[in-house]
Amino acid sequence: MRTVPILSVIYSISQADSSCLWIFTHLEVNRFSQKTRQVVGNYDFSGDYYVHSNNQGNTWVLGSGGIYYYNTKQQSFIRV
Repeated sequence: MRTVPILSVIYSISQADSSCLWIFTHLEVNRFSQKTRQVVGNYDFSGDYYVHSNNQGNTWVLGSGGIYYYNTKQQSFIRV
């Protein structure tokens, strides 16, 4: 598992579900566990991208590479 680079710029933080947060940087999207206080997932989305999460924990990423949906069962982003 990679750690967040020291020089990452955090653009925003939002609630993923009841136990995790999404941390959006200029290099990637990180899923952070509030229970273990560790990053439990790193997903590369370099360049310009937009992220939307709703109050049910559903998360989408829109970028130059397409639209991606976070699949909670597979714990990964799936291109839509």
